[in-house]
Amino acid sequence: METPPWTVSAFRKRRHDTWRAIRIWVIVFLVGVIGFTIPFWLNREHVQKKADGTYALSFGDETIGQFTLGLMSFVATGTAMVAIILAVRRHYRCPKCNEVPMGNWTALGPGSIGFDEGVAINPSVCPSCGAQLSSRKK
Repeated sequence: METPPWTVSAFRKRRHDTWRAIRIWVIVFLVGVIGFTIPFWLNREHVQKKADGTYALSFGDETIGQFTLGLMSFVATGTAMVAIILAVRRHYRCPKCNEVPMGNWTALGPGSIGFDEGVAINPSVCPSCGAQLSSRKK
């Protein structure tokens, strides 16, 4: 199947539009993650390590302000994640078939052996229709 010559430049523009749509949300996500860790850092002498390897801070060791900061950071992080996912689904599409290019990879490591699927970050061809999306050869 012959790929139209405009697909590479059209996908490059769509990838740029995706970045423009998510960049503020990436910053909100990072600020949310940092804000969520501040109470743990401020009360680091009270943080306990659980048996499963996670860390916990009891409610009595936090002030109301620290709890509010953690809660608001959690909401901001969740909102940013949803906004990023929606923007990627809206903008990051193949110009020929209008599908989001999905990639597959094998996950190896403790507790994560399997086959995963997600958005292909820099695909050279569309997995759905085979259109050329990048000037690099696969």
